[in-house]
Amino acid sequence: MNDPVTEQELVLRRLADAWQLGGREVGGKVWLAIVVPVLLLGLIYVVWMYRRDNRTIAWPFAAGLGLLRSIVYLTLASVFLLPAWQTWETTQKRSRVVLLIDVSPSMAEKSDGLPPEEGTSGKLPTRLDKVVQFLTDAQIAFISKLCAKNPVYVYRFGARLDDEPAVFDKDQTPWDAGRWQQWLRLDPKQWLLDQVDESTRIALARHSAFENDKPGTDDWASQWLKLPPADVLPGGLDDAQRDKLMAARTRLDRRLEAHRQLLLGTDVGAAALQSLSKEAGNMPQGIVVITDGRSTLGNEASISEAQARAAKDRVPLFAVMVGEDRPAMEIRIADVQTPEQTPPNEKFVVRAELDGVGLPEVETLVFLDVYAPKAEVPTYKFESRVKFAPGTPPHVQVEFALDPESRTDLPAELFVEGKKEFVEGEWKFVVRVPREKREAFAGKEHVSAPVSVQVLKKPLRALLVASGPTHDYQFLRSLLVREMDQKRAELSIFLQNEGRDGRSVQDVPGERMLSRFPSSLRTEDDPEEKPDDRYYNLARYDVIIAYDPDWTEFTAEQLELLKKWVDTQAGGLVLVAGPVNTFQLARGEEGGRLKPLLDLFPVVPGDSVLVTGPGKRNPRTPWRLNFTGASADMDFLKLDDDAKEPLAGWKQFFDGDSAPGQQPLRGFFAGYPVKSTKPGATVAATITDPSARMADGKEHPFIVTMQYGKGRVAFLGSAEMRRLRQFKEVYYERFWMKLARWSAAGGRTRQNRRGVLVMGREFAGGGYVRIEAQLFGPTLEPLPRNIRSKAIVTMADGTDRREFEMSAKPSAADWAGWFQTRFLAPKPGDYVLELPIPNSGDTLRGKFTVKATDPELDNARPDAAALLQLASDVKDIDDRLSDATVRDTVRSRIQGDGTKVMLELAGAEVIPLCMTTQKKEQRNRGAYDDIWDDGPLLGRTDTGKPIEISVVLLAVVGLLSLEWLGRKLLRLA
Repeated sequence: MNDPVTEQELVLRRLADAWQLGGREVGGKVWLAIVVPVLLLGLIYVVWMYRRDNRTIAWPFAAGLGLLRSIVYLTLASVFLLPAWQTWETTQKRSRVVLLIDVSPSMAEKSDGLPPEEGTSGKLPTRLDKVVQFLTDAQIAFISKLCAKNPVYVYRFGARLDDEPAVFDKDQTPWDAGRWQQWLRLDPKQWLLDQVDESTRIALARHSAFENDKPGTDDWASQWLKLPPADVLPGGLDDAQRDKLMAARTRLDRRLEAHRQLLLGTDVGAAALQSLSKEAGNMPQGIVVITDGRSTLGNEASISEAQARAAKDRVPLFAVMVGEDRPAMEIRIADVQTPEQTPPNEKFVVRAELDGVGLPEVETLVFLDVYAPKAEVPTYKFESRVKFAPGTPPHVQVEFALDPESRTDLPAELFVEGKKEFVEGEWKFVVRVPREKREAFAGKEHVSAPVSVQVLKKPLRALLVASGPTHDYQFLRSLLVREMDQKRAELSIFLQNEGRDGRSVQDVPGERMLSRFPSSLRTEDDPEEKPDDRYYNLARYDVIIAYDPDWTEFTAEQLELLKKWVDTQAGGLVLVAGPVNTFQLARGEEGGRLKPLLDLFPVVPGDSVLVTGPGKRNPRTPWRLNFTGASADMDFLKLDDDAKEPLAGWKQFFDGDSAPGQQPLRGFFAGYPVKSTKPGATVAATITDPSARMADGKEHPFIVTMQYGKGRVAFLGSAEMRRLRQFKEVYYERFWMKLARWSAAGGRTRQNRRGVLVMGREFAGGGYVRIEAQLFGPTLEPLPRNIRSKAIVTMADGTDRREFEMSAKPSAADWAGWFQTRFLAPKPGDYVLELPIPNSGDTLRGKFTVKATDPELDNARPDAAALLQLASDVKDIDDRLSDATVRDTVRSRIQGDGTKVMLELAGAEVIPLCMTTQKKEQRNRGAYDDIWDDGPLLGRTDTGKPIEISVVLLAVVGLLSLEWLGRKLLRLA
């Protein structure tokens, strides 16, 4: 619709208007039949009268006076016909093209392209960016070609249709990409500038409150709208400009709110229906819908209704699909799990849970960045390669172990100087996974949010067991007592030949001097446990060091508990062999009372009394150890922490500064005979005494380690480690403290003896929350598979309480008490998880957060089926494609089965060929403006009504006055 064109024409109202005569309408020209004869009679009379007067006056005077009288008659005749200006308004109505552009998050934020194979990072163009590229392509000239036939009205839509279109016509300068982006994403500054005149625009753009985005604020418009008017109005504006600017400021708030509503989702069908209703009277030649078709609001009925309405109104709907319809492939870091705290001298694990949507059986690298306390850049980086296991979605779990005793590759910044202890403080960890080449992801890699672990010192809880106070026992006891004084250890002693009478000379509190070996294994806070019995509970210890105890004094129940403590509670056991009692194990019946202990031994002991060879060699000759089986995991073998070598210190002990010879300066004199080592055991060191060879000729084992269940066991061939002390006391202390901590590493990170809870800290809404827990009974045996336990999940504010049944976790190994459950993540928020341990008062607790999901981005695959349903039939535009070449061009770009006008964005350039032009002109007559009564203003009445005198009246009076004066002067009658 063009602006109305106003024009005026001079008309005689008597002739233009019809009038009623006897109830019948009579044309205005009838008045001519009356006026013309009367006027002719008047003129004839004038001629007759002045021909008569010509006899007495000269003819020029007679002619002049007659002319004056004739002019009066003609004027009166004209006034009778009512001369007036007739106003006409002419409007021309033109057809238009309506363009709907989806600006919802799936268009504005989703990218479809794939980065280069090498995975270089960079921002990929979004779907909306591609639409802008299409609209501004000079070769396609989409908008210009549409405007050549019709004006183009462009609407934004998302959850609904926007109210304010952008209008384009053929004489308008095309927008560049920046202007399109500002409009589609609603740049509030640009919107405001468009509402004011040029001078206000210039003044406003220079104003400080408008020119600068205030630092630290994310939303300029919200801050600007809060400013008082005095801080908003630039100087140099008149009152009208100020009023217009303030009115625009008021509308801006409503405009921003309307745009926010657009971004709440997508309803393609409703937007098409709204545009059809809004443009129904404007002769739309077509409605072009540019979208990915993915509606998160509304339903299919609205799409069907829009298509039916378009067919009824004979308005073709062109559906233009944006985006690539490919299977979703995405790597997600579902969770990063760590212990809340850990001792600085013990191993802990960082576990990453990864989902590979659409990537079953695909391998990927996983990196773990380790940040030491206060570090701003990674101190160390782990690397692992994993494969996604099939599932919904494909999933994989990867673990990274940090062990201060064995990880020799870790940098010094992670350790206390001179010690194999991690520095205390808050450690942070970040998981990184490289982009899979088929992912529509702009970055080089996926990066998790940082998770933290508090590394804090925790005393080593040790139980020292011996049959008697040997020299090596006494030195070790003194060492552990000093550690206890420094709050680095807690020591209890069971000295068999002393009983309770010897407690006064062992430098430990009386309650820690045990009269028997512990005979219970139950939780440390068990209310049924008596105070006097607390140190007879194996759960109160991390490591047990046994110096050739008399195993016959141990009951079968005690030995079973010892085995269970190592196996399930990750206890550490150091067995120091000796010639007094260890031979009992060699003489024990297979399957007898000592079997649990024999199972724990990493070697099969021999009989030191009966056997010849190792037990009968010369005790005066020292021999060095050969560390052929030592590994980086055995940091207790490193005596000199100032050196880099993993076995630093041993050469100096054996040979001093001299070159190694056949016979060392210092060494070990004895080694308990063993028959063999067990499968899975590691021989860390052998004694080089040639008379102590094994039956197969190999050197005799001296230090042997073995992983048993969750715990560790170490075997020492003799109680001679005091010889290290004779050389350097610090070597002795390092060996024993490192060995004790290495053996106890598995159990010292436990927060609750009755169970271990494994779960994530953050989950995405719509995904699964996975929980695993290992549960033990009051005597720390694994709870049976059929036990009923429930995880209780409650929102942090106490609302939304839910319960989930835990089930036994399938396992091919022996039952270890592992239970699991998974459930769909509840609504976004912070949650508390409680897992009561059956038949106890203990509860495992954890916290996690559920992030809000985004329906727009969680599933952003284009919906071609919905667009096919929306698009009009091709037959609806056949009559516009009379040219065969045009018809073939258009049909070649149509998607689907060719019956619907659905195109991809690249093929939408043919849409202008499908448009026609329609015009309608309408001429409306306005009010009359009479000119016969116009004249000068003489004043106003008391009511303010103007008093005018007609120019025609003055002219008639003047002419008649002149005629009268002439006749008077010529002395005519």
